Amino acid sequence: MQIRLATVSDAEAIVRVHYNAAHGLRPANFYTEDILNSWAPSPSDEFRINRFRSIIESDKEVVVVAELDNKLIIGFGAIIISDHEIRALYVDPTYEHQGVGSKILLHLEELALAQGVNILKLEASLNAKTFYIRHGYWVTQYDYHPLSSGGQMKCVKMSKQTTQTLENKE
Repeated sequence: MQIRLATVSDAEAIVRVHYNAAHGLRPANFYTEDILNSWAPSPSDEFRINRFRSIIESDKEVVVVAELDNKLIIGFGAIIISDHEIRALYVDPTYEHQGVGSKILLHLEELALAQGVNILKLEASLNAKTFYIRHGYWVTQYDYHPLSSGGQMKCVKMSKQTTQTLENKE
């Protein structure tokens, strides 16, 4: 498996991974079906696919994918370095608990560290909170994340000092 920068041609696979991750068993324990459908609409939704293409093309966010040797994309992450914010990290449920999310997160943290970012922030879904705590993030606030549908989903605002990334790696 390799972590690489996403290309526009990865947008459909990214939307598929997002859908599969958001509609997996874990999120279903925390959110209603309406919230899940708003958070991650159908993977064939052209608006979502085009939105990810635009994000990948922009200079604002850096999007990376986890790709197997057979070119199958099994996870992705995104960071806005200028805002010190991890925007997304999703792994297809078929590949959970195999270190994919950890490798994506480490890659994003290293990108931020290389740019002099010393604190990262993110909004985690309730089901992802323990993952981030295991990686050195702390809870700063429980809040709501606005959805494109106009609804809101409960989330956990978290932060981490990126110097911990270096310490944990040594």
